[in-house]
Amino acid sequence: MKKDYPLMICEALCLDKPIVTTNVTGPRKILGDLEYGLLTEENDDAIFEGVRRMIDDADLRKYYAKKASERRQIFDIQSTVDKIYKLITSDTND
Repeated sequence: MKKDYPLMICEALCLDKPIVTTNVTGPRKILGDLEYGLLTEENDDAIFEGVRRMIDDADLRKYYAKKASERRQIFDIQSTVDKIYKLITSDTND
C-alpha cells in the first residue's frame, strides 16, 4: 500500500463513521475536499475545532456517517475486480 494512503480513514469509511482529519493529500483524495468528511488545517486548534464541531452537531455526524456509507463503495471487491478486468481486456487503441 502506498505510503500516503490513509488506511485508518478507509477503515472508518467501511464502518460508516464520520471523519475529521487534516487536509493533506491522502485524506483529501479519499474524502473529496469535504464531500465525505471534515478536513482541518494541520494544527492543534484546527483539529480541536473540527472534532468539537463533529461532536456538537448531531446532524453533521449523521450526514457524514451517511456519506461514509456511500464512499465505502470504492472498496467494493467486485467493483474493483470489474475495473481491473475492463482495464486488462480493453483495446489499447481506444
